[in-house]
Amino acid sequence: MTERKKRFLVAEDDDGARRMVSRVLRSETSEVLEAVDGAEALAALHADHDFDLLVTDVDMPQMSGLELIEALDSTGFRGAVIVMTGRLDVDRIAELEGLVESGRVQGFLGKPFLPSQLRAAVVIALGFIADRDRIDARRRDSDY
Repeated sequence: MTERKKRFLVAEDDDGARRMVSRVLRSETSEVLEAVDGAEALAALHADHDFDLLVTDVDMPQMSGLELIEALDSTGFRGAVIVMTGRLDVDRIAELEGLVESGRVQGFLGKPFLPSQLRAAVVIALGFIADRDRIDARRRDSDY
């Protein structure tokens, strides 16, 4: 049986950064959809929420990455979320750490970052989601 391709959504307003992230994520076992801002990413998630991972910038026009994360519940999206930001001051770090602790975000990266750092963050984030899904399945099975 062939495993389904991983599906990634990248929301980033900077063309160069979006292309770099997409290039790192794209492989024979994955497909990547790109969005230029949070509003476009949200529309893509409403049309098809079956993505394994959302990688989003924080500061974007139309709808920020943080606003996008707040709106995820309305889409049915259950994948992992990695946040990228070029602003890593004390307040932003505290805000992002709070999102990680709440489980809404599985990781964040300060820009610029290396492709290897993104790959590592993806492995960790997808691992969190796989663990959550296994736990949910066990709970469902024990309810019967």
